[in-house]
Amino acid sequence: MGIPPLKTSQGLLDIDADKANVLNGHFSSVFTRENNESFQLSCHRYPDIPPIEVSSPGVVNLLTKLNVNKSTGPDGISPYILKGTAHELSSLQLFV
Repeated sequence: MGIPPLKTSQGLLDIDADKANVLNGHFSSVFTRENNESFQLSCHRYPDIPPIEVSSPGVVNLLTKLNVNKSTGPDGISPYILKGTAHELSSLQLFV
């Protein structure tokens, strides 16, 4: 069980701490630390997304188009309930 003895330039290592230090030295020599502060993004390839506006008529429009024969979503609310209460739900201040 565990890591078998490791053969290094210092010889055969049996102690777990020595093996851990040798493996750590090997892996840290392979990976480099990059200086992320030197990156400068000079241009924007894509424009910013405009703010999303949610209105009561838009909510009613979407909810009344739901197919009541579909299954519930991850929220567990039946589309039948959502469609039937579209006007009441759109008047709530949940969509801010």
